[in-house]
Amino acid sequence: MKKRIRLDFLGTGAADWAGPAPDGEYRRFTSTLVDKTILLDFTQTAMDNLEKTGAQVGHVLFTHSHEDHYDPKALCALQQARAQRGLVPLKIYAEASWAGEIHCPGAEIAGVSVGEAFSVEDYRVTPLPANHSTRRDGEQPLYYLFEHESGLNWLYATDGAWLMNPVMKALRKSPVSALVIDATIGDGHGGDGRIFEHNSMPMLRIMAETLVKTQMLLPGGKIYLTHLARSLYGNRAQVEAALSDPFALANDGETAWIE
Repeated sequence: MKKRIRLDFLGTGAADWAGPAPDGEYRRFTSTLVDKTILLDFTQTAMDNLEKTGAQVGHVLFTHSHEDHYDPKALCALQQARAQRGLVPLKIYAEASWAGEIHCPGAEIAGVSVGEAFSVEDYRVTPLPANHSTRRDGEQPLYYLFEHESGLNWLYATDGAWLMNPVMKALRKSPVSALVIDATIGDGHGGDGRIFEHNSMPMLRIMAETLVKTQMLLPGGKIYLTHLARSLYGNRAQVEAALSDPFALANDGETAWIE
């Protein structure tokens, strides 16, 4: 059977989403579920969307330790639920400099490092450096390149600004059919200093042009925009009206397929 990758966007917002906007629009903190078994980042805000999927999460990969991506209580709730069902322990992956700080009784904790691939389900996953920072000394925030033996590869790239040189080299070697990427800053915010650790839409358009031209993003591939700041965009309809291929907007509670 041909491989299809299922992405459930549990949350697609940046840290300034404290709750629904006056018009009812709401983006939970950014979290993505892969094939209903692998979580990328997780907080309590995304719990309701996770429960709707009926997922049996066996692995959680953290990009970095910021509170809008890493929630210890929500994480341990996942492990407790697995233990109650008699399932094997949850496997948790985080960058090696802070993985030892994760305490979740019964779970297995793995420290990972840039460039050192590991296996998760039927994927080869390679941590890559993100241009981002935290308050923890020595922490390197991560992107994750997912490779499958079928040749269907994709990149998870939030939080961070631009795609650093090691990421470019990895994509030249393993072109992708999709990226899920940081899009914190919308159009019309020139001079915003957050461009040094988050992407803006003008930056993303420049990168997309090159990714397509060089076929680091394969023909027909998509770039899913996530981690949108509440204060730096209009509403969903306005954002979508301004997008064209290869961009697609990730929205809370929606599913995308990579194939």
